[in-house]
Amino acid sequence: MASTERAPEEASPSITTISPEELEGLPESTKVAVVQASMFSGPLPPPALYDAYEQVVAGSAERILTLAEKEQSHRHAFDGKAMEKHFNEVSKGQSIGSVIAVCCIGAACFCAYIDQPWVATVLVGTTAVNLVTGFIRGRSSRDDS
Repeated sequence: MASTERAPEEASPSITTISPEELEGLPESTKVAVVQASMFSGPLPPPALYDAYEQVVAGSAERILTLAEKEQSHRHAFDGKAMEKHFNEVSKGQSIGSVIAVCCIGAACFCAYIDQPWVATVLVGTTAVNLVTGFIRGRSSRDDS
């Protein structure tokens, strides 16, 4: 070991554990308090805490695991319903859009038949522009997410 490095036990020789009686006799300037806090997120505590939960209430570790399993099942069911709803909304929008497009093209054909080519052109042109715009927006929004 180099002379500039100290072993871990040498790094803090002033840290000791003292009894409350010894603490009473020390001057205020030498008293130091050390506080340790820990936290966790999520439904499950760290494995070291399971034993502490069991000591407080018997069977609590099993209850915590059951709670986490139920929460996961609920979340999966909720996500599945949300995805199904989104799929149904997209499908409905595509169906309605298809019906409107077919109606506009049919109206354009009828206008061309009754010798109204400008109206037919406008109907087909606006329908085509809206369809292409919808496909581009739909594809770009899927690419972004």
